Amino acid sequence: MILVTSGLGFIGSHVTRALLDSGHEVLATTRTARQPVSFLRNRGGLTVAQLDVLDERQWEELASRFHVSAVVHLAAVHGDGGPIDDFVANVRGFGNALGFAHDAKADRLVYASSIGVYAGVEPPYREDMPLPPLAPHGIAAAKKTFELAADLTRSRTGSDVVGLRIGGVWGPLGNPASRFIGLPRLLHAALAGNTLSLDGNMACDLIHVDDVARAIASVVTARKLNHPIYNIGSGRATTDQEVVDAILQLIPDAPISISADAPCLEVGPLSIDRLVADTGFETRIPLQEGLRTYAHWIRTEAR
Repeated sequence: MILVTSGLGFIGSHVTRALLDSGHEVLATTRTARQPVSFLRNRGGLTVAQLDVLDERQWEELASRFHVSAVVHLAAVHGDGGPIDDFVANVRGFGNALGFAHDAKADRLVYASSIGVYAGVEPPYREDMPLPPLAPHGIAAAKKTFELAADLTRSRTGSDVVGLRIGGVWGPLGNPASRFIGLPRLLHAALAGNTLSLDGNMACDLIHVDDVARAIASVVTARKLNHPIYNIGSGRATTDQEVVDAILQLIPDAPISISADAPCLEVGPLSIDRLVADTGFETRIPLQEGLRTYAHWIRTEAR
C-alpha cells in the first residue's frame, strides 16, 4: 500500500488515480473529511483516512492500522500566521512524514519540492546546479529545507528519500486564482467571459497535472533510482502569450490578453534528462489538448 498525503487534493487526486490505474493499493489522506473527486469515487484499492500532518498521534494511528510500503508526501500547510509560521509548520509536517516512513520501514519516501528552489539561477534548470540561499516565498524556503532534511536522513539512516522539483502544474482541480502561473486565471476568465489582461508575460515550464501524476507514480514505484532529486516538467518554457493564443483558438472571442509592454520573466525550462533516463517518462498532454479537456472539466465538474 502506498500512502499519499493530501491524496484527495489537486496533485494528490491525480497521483492516487495514476497509482490505482497501475495496480497499486493507495491510502489517501486528507486533513478534513471530504468526498473524493468523481474519478476516484468507488475505486477499488483506495482507502481514505484523515490526517493532520502536524499531529504525531495521527501518524502513529496510521502506522498501527496500515502496512505502508512507500510514501508520497504532497501535503502542504497553509495557516493564518504568515509566511514564517507556514514555513515552520511545513517543515514539521515533513519531519513527521520522514519519521513515519522510517518507523514503517517504507521502501521509499517521495516528496514534492518545487521549481521555486531555483530562484537566482539562470535557466535551464538542472538538478546538479548550486542553489543560492534565496527564497522568494515561503514555499521555496520550506522546499529547500525539505531537501536538506532529506539529505541528512539519507546519510544518517540510509533511507531512500527522493525529492521532486515540480514545474508549473495546471489542470482539473487546480486553483483558478493561482498566483504562480497565469494559465488557470486566463482560462477561467475566458470561459466566464471576464476581461483579463496580465501585466507580465512569464515564460514558465508548464506541465499538465496528469503528466505530473504519472511522473510521480513512476518515481515512487521505480525499482532503482540513481539520484536523490529529479525535476518534473515539460522540458520547455511556455509563455503566457502562448497560453493566451492557445485559449483564443478554443474561445475566439475571449476578452483575455497580455499587456503590450509586459516584461518577460523566465522561470524555466527544467531539464528532465534524469527523469527520462531513470524512468522513461515522457509528457503526453500538449497545451492545446490539455486546455480543451481542462475547459470541459471546468464547465461540467468544477464547483
